[in-house]
Amino acid sequence: MIGRTLNHYKVLSRIGRGGMGEVFLAEDTRLGRKVALKVLTPEMATDGDRRSRFEREAKTIAALNHPNIVTVFSVENAEEIHFITMELVEGKSLTEILADKKLSVSQLLDYAVTLADAVTGAHRKGITHRDLKPDNVMLSNDGRLKVLDFGLAKVAGGVTHEETVTSLDTGNMTREGVILGTVAYMAPEQAEGKAVDARSDVFSLGVILYQMATGERPFQGDTTISTITAILRDEPEPISSFNTTLPRHLGRIIKRCLQKDPERRYQTAQDLRNDLQGLRDEVDSGELQTGELPAVASARPRPRWLIPLLAVVVLAVVAVLASQFAGRGATDDAAPALAPGPSRDMEIHRLTATGKAREATISAGGRYVAYVIDEAGRPGLWVTQVSTGSKVPIVAASETALWDPIFSPDGDHVYYCASEESVQRSDLFRVPTLGGSPRKVLDDVSGRVSFSPDGRQFVFHRSDQEESKLVVADIDGGNQRVISMTRASERYDDPAWSPDGKLIATSLATFTDEGPMATVVGISPEDGAQKRLTDKGWLFGVGEIAWLPDGSGVIVNANEAHKTEIWEIAYPGGQARRVINDLNSYHGVGLTANGETLITQLNQSTFNVWLLSMEDDSPPVQITSGADADDGSRLTWAPDGRIVYDSTVRGKWEIWTVEADGTNAQPLMATEAQNAGPAVSRDGKYIVFISNRTKAVNLFRANLDGGDVVQLTQGKLDVDPVVTPDSRWVVYLQPESGTLHKVPIDGGESVPVRDKRGNSPILSPDGERLIVHTYHEDRDRWLWDIVSLESGETVQTLEREGLKDVRWAPHGNAVTYTFDENDACNVYRWPLDGGEPEQLTNFERDHIREFQWSADGKHLVVSRGDTVQDIVLLRHFR
Repeated sequence: MIGRTLNHYKVLSRIGRGGMGEVFLAEDTRLGRKVALKVLTPEMATDGDRRSRFEREAKTIAALNHPNIVTVFSVENAEEIHFITMELVEGKSLTEILADKKLSVSQLLDYAVTLADAVTGAHRKGITHRDLKPDNVMLSNDGRLKVLDFGLAKVAGGVTHEETVTSLDTGNMTREGVILGTVAYMAPEQAEGKAVDARSDVFSLGVILYQMATGERPFQGDTTISTITAILRDEPEPISSFNTTLPRHLGRIIKRCLQKDPERRYQTAQDLRNDLQGLRDEVDSGELQTGELPAVASARPRPRWLIPLLAVVVLAVVAVLASQFAGRGATDDAAPALAPGPSRDMEIHRLTATGKAREATISAGGRYVAYVIDEAGRPGLWVTQVSTGSKVPIVAASETALWDPIFSPDGDHVYYCASEESVQRSDLFRVPTLGGSPRKVLDDVSGRVSFSPDGRQFVFHRSDQEESKLVVADIDGGNQRVISMTRASERYDDPAWSPDGKLIATSLATFTDEGPMATVVGISPEDGAQKRLTDKGWLFGVGEIAWLPDGSGVIVNANEAHKTEIWEIAYPGGQARRVINDLNSYHGVGLTANGETLITQLNQSTFNVWLLSMEDDSPPVQITSGADADDGSRLTWAPDGRIVYDSTVRGKWEIWTVEADGTNAQPLMATEAQNAGPAVSRDGKYIVFISNRTKAVNLFRANLDGGDVVQLTQGKLDVDPVVTPDSRWVVYLQPESGTLHKVPIDGGESVPVRDKRGNSPILSPDGERLIVHTYHEDRDRWLWDIVSLESGETVQTLEREGLKDVRWAPHGNAVTYTFDENDACNVYRWPLDGGEPEQLTNFERDHIREFQWSADGKHLVVSRGDTVQDIVLLRHFR
């Protein structure tokens, strides 16, 4: 095999052997790069089942999109030789690392968090690895951890019929199932040949963690059978018996992973990852002073000696850094200080696992949860019983948009907002909790209602383009009265009535001279008197609010940087702390009457950048691969062929560039500020972007290498920059008014372009026209207008249902847009002079969030991915 050329891969040397074949180092002669080839052995190639499993391994890994899972490039065959081309990972296996290196607790937790994160990525795609072990974990020479060998992976819902790959003779075993994997790292159910799921991988992760922490595997035997017996019957010794300097919570985490009963383990790898991340945060903060771990000698037993205790575990969690953005105003007398961070005893329970559940609310007694679930893009309202998991639809899925459900105080009804998607206004409905005929309660409601303590009234906000009001009405919608009205530069959001009935808490967004800011205020339902409830402010907005039942504070949903978090604000003191502090986003909050359970929506998004050729049928190429990253909310082309995009892969919004082949991805500038929304001048001199490096959000200009940053605008909030083809002007949007302006790219005064409310301006290739998403008051709907840049007048309105993310086609004689159908999103072209749309892409899954054409029209770059939305319950969160 060595020296042969398979298609355009020259085989250089043998690397190793996997469960299904040999692995070789090869050179891709077309792209000039080194790759790994996994070649199916001749005896396996002639076995249909084994060959199918070999191909399934490739498809399984190819379906994954995670920086810590090995990347598959292609599945090929040449001269009856079947092989997979994969990313070449040069480095050491975790087995080698543990054999010759002492790990500090920080190193252990770094590896553990990354490994759990990779497994989480696989589980989100319904993939169970089933053979996790140190040999299948590599640390590359550049420090990246990679999970390999998905040869035994099982896709949820798939049919399996695999061979045994352990040394165990299964001929005399029962045929309930067949054992797969490496015995020492198996979960009990796997060792017995029973059905496995994601929790089986959690057990294997626990075995790996135990080995990293102690130097020994938790379950040992002289033979395969004795090892399986130990897994099924024995309890491992506590890790503290090997090293007393290890954090006690690490022992609890590992013990939970290694529970014999899957129901008692972590139910998801994400939950395990969250606990490991929390422990790592404590270690990194210096709260836990720890020593090195014993070296792992996996080939021989070592004495179980103890190391003297070096430090005392600090009980408090590290205080969260205060936001750099804070509002102004006085609060009432200080209340007792809040704990500085999330509760150590908090439990997170995932209530749904569809990835399409949102907008949740929980009944006062905690028995029922109502939420919206999307079925092929059509929302419906469901209720589930928490204790049993049984669920029923109470409002059938339809084209009507649904959001903001809430239980009535007696639990008999669910109130919710609904509207046609193209209509600006929504109405309030109610439906019996276990199903029935919905009934309209009230017209023109802008969000979730909140009930008075006696259940006789509710409060809601009613907002339009000009003003925002808080309105109180009787339970049947009668006797409406406005209790507070904002100024033109302010907006209320979802209110919450206090348990004593004396105060209504609501978010208040204000466009100040220093930029947009949102905070929480309290308003008297009697006289409308208003006061701030906290000095804390959030630049990116505050959403839903829920009062704690004793009135000691409120739980709020607030957008901090690029993710939405849950905060607790003490009342009347105003101190704020994060309820949960991880990498996920959480939308919405609701509480049971006793305040012990909090419900929210977990959002986990991954969007990456893909490149498509419009000249041939070659498959799309993925050119970024950050897991849980938001790549390309805005992207564009540089004249030299690079792709410029924004990304949160490093935990905040940054501008990145990457070559069209996916190489040389790098951030443009190092700054603590959030930078996003790039636009590049056609002459290649400048990149224009939005940033909060001042207190407001303004437009800035930089050289294409990120240097020489210059501020272009001075408004309160300036976004959506586009550069004219002559590279002289930058057109942008001021969301406060919804109006378009332009500013010289070399700096100067802004000039109005259009005073009609709209958003998402896109310039035509000749620079003479704009596509603008415009609100038509006379028709009470948003439509796409083609506007003259010179006059600001509407030239044409595009009348077609389903238009989304409209962009100009390369030559300006057509528009292109995205359309969602059957859980897939694709790009279509529609001629401006009439005719039927033409489908340009053929993606079978995921969504397109942004796309842009190359200047010559030969390539299309898209930001593509998905957002998983599920309902979770948080217990012991205080």
